Amino acid sequence: MAGCARGHSGPAARLAAAARWWADTGEASSSLRSIVVSGNPATGWGVVNRGRTSNPRLDALLERALASIDDGARDRLLQRVSEMAIADVGVVPLYYEVAVWASRKELAYAAHADGFTLATSAVPASP
Repeated sequence: MAGCARGHSGPAARLAAAARWWADTGEASSSLRSIVVSGNPATGWGVVNRGRTSNPRLDALLERALASIDDGARDRLLQRVSEMAIADVGVVPLYYEVAVWASRKELAYAAHADGFTLATSAVPASP
């Protein structure tokens, strides 16, 4: 497949080749667990870490974040993991997608954090 790293194929490689990953949960743990942690077939972590980067401190910090049930602490830990991944050049962000919606004034739209646009999210606007 064009755009995939040599020798890699399948859904994960195609997704990585698309060069787009979004936080479907509203926070970064899913992306970080798949893209920047050391590859571990037993846990499924690092499945699209095609650069094969490895930072045991980053891995341990992500494990701490995922074990935390304190939203604030978890967010701060995930932010630190993101900063470490960028500093390690494990991830080079090329752009940040911003979704924009527009509608007629008689409609209101509840935007989704995942960027998906759903017709069912358009409702009559309050008078």
